[in-house]
Parts: sequence; C-alpha cells; structure tokens
Amino acid sequence: AILPADPPPPPLRSSGGISAVGAISDAAWHNGARSLRSSRASVEARHSLESLAASHAASGAAQVVGSAGALTLLDVVRLPGMYYYIASSFCVKFVRYSILLWLPFYLSEVLGYTQATAGYLSSCFEVGGVSGYFFIGWTSDKLLNGPRRLLIISPSIAIVAVGVLVFMLTSPLHVGFIVACLVVLGLFINVPENLLGGAVAQDLGGRQGTGRATGIIGGAGTLGAVFPGLVVPHFTAVAGWPAFFVLLSVMSVLAFLALLPPLVWSLRANKPLPTTVSDATHDASPVSIKPALADSAGGPAR
Repeated sequence: AILPADPPPPPLRSSGGISAVGAISDAAWHNGARSLRSSRASVEARHSLESLAASHAASGAAQVVGSAGALTLLDVVRLPGMYYYIASSFCVKFVRYSILLWLPFYLSEVLGYTQATAGYLSSCFEVGGVSGYFFIGWTSDKLLNGPRRLLIISPSIAIVAVGVLVFMLTSPLHVGFIVACLVVLGLFINVPENLLGGAVAQDLGGRQGTGRATGIIGGAGTLGAVFPGLVVPHFTAVAGWPAFFVLLSVMSVLAFLALLPPLVWSLRANKPLPTTVSDATHDASPVSIKPALADSAGGPAR
C-alpha cells in the first residue's frame, strides 16, 4: 500500500501577534505527523504479519506434499470411486469398438450394401464423434465442470443404450435412418469415452495422481476395446445380429449403473469424490488464515 508522506511543516511567523497562532499551528502539525507515523507503523506491522503467515502456510503445504509424495499406483486404485469409473470405462469402450469394428461387416453382409457404400455409411459414426469432441469440451468446461461432469456422462450413456436398439430396428428400413442413428451414436458415445479417461480422471487423481488415474481408467477402457474382436464373431454366430445390438444396449446400461454411486455422492456433497494429498494442500491455503490475521492486526484482511 502507498502511504502519504508527512505533511510539510507550517510556515514560520515573524510578528508577535501571529506568533501564538504559529505556535498552535506548529503543535497541531507535530500531533498530526505523530498520528500519521503511528498509522503507518500499524499498517506495516499488519503487512508483515500477513507475509509471515502466508510463508508459514506455504511451507506447511509443501511439507504435506513432501511427506505424502506422489500417489502410488495402489493408492490411485484405492481412491474412492475408482472401481466405478474403471467398470464404466470398460463397458463404454466395448460398445464403441464393437460398433466401430463390426459396423461395415453388418452393413455389407447383413443389410446387403456394397463394401464401398458400407464404408461410407460407417464413417457417419466418426463424423458424429468429431462433433462430440467439440460438444463435450465446451459443455464440460463452461457448464458442467468438476463434480457435475457426471451429469453429462450418464445421460449420454443412456442415449447410447436406447440408440443401438433404435438402429437395430430402423437400419433395414432406409439409409437415412442409418445415417441419423450413427451420427447420434458417435456423438454421445464420445462423451463418456473422453471425459472418463480425461477430465474425470484428473479430477479424481488430483495433482499428485493425475497420470496414474488417467492410465488406470484408460487402460481399463483399452481392455474393453480388445474384447469385441474376440467375442463378437462367436456371439453373432450363436445368437444372431439382433442379439448383438441387445448386448451393446446391456453393456451401455451397465456403464450407466456403474456411475450412479459416484454421481449420487457428488450431487449430495457438491464436490467430486475426495482424494488425499490434493485435499490436504488445498486446506493449507493461506486464505483460510486471513480472518485470524484481521483480528490480530485490528482490521479487515486485504
């Protein structure tokens, strides 16, 4: 803070009648200067207290981080809600890669389209996915950041669960239904796939476990992407293609149900599931001690 300088001394008086007025003015000047110096010393003392307390808080937070260190892989796996996100990521990736890998075959071998046409129609799924990237990026940051990200992930999975059944029923009718359903499915399947392995994993792991949380959730999703190539050929040979779409819908429902516990917890607590080290460092913020500084310094904290 910039404090005003001491006021200039009053002018000297030479005549006798005015000397009394000069003496009174001189005494008032000295009293004002003394009061100003006292106020300046009080403000400087308060600033010193704030700086000292802030440095102590920062060193305390550093000690918390230093003693805890980065979260180990086992610590990240044991984070509250991690098992739910792993299960949901596995199911979501299974659904997405089942459609991505087997859609051209279904369109050409079951519906009778040429291989070229089946390839063009299958690209509509990825066109919807590109739109999904922009949609989830803007929405999750501007409207549904933090614990509210699950408010867009869960409905998106529910739409996918219904959408694969609608595609099964309408795809034999007209090519327009195929294009519309694939664009919608690509749009909404990319919402949980990218948020679970990205922003949600970062929120869950905190500053000390972001990389490990992202790797664990993304690894579970990659495992789910492996199974369509192994399971779908045998499953469709035994149960048929309509059962294949029912399977995708069931897997979407399982992904939705897996997110219900963390969603309910986040809505009730209005914050994401707690971590360990990151919460400790946030609690050690110097902002929390400023009211005490204000009381000790005799005024409001700045």
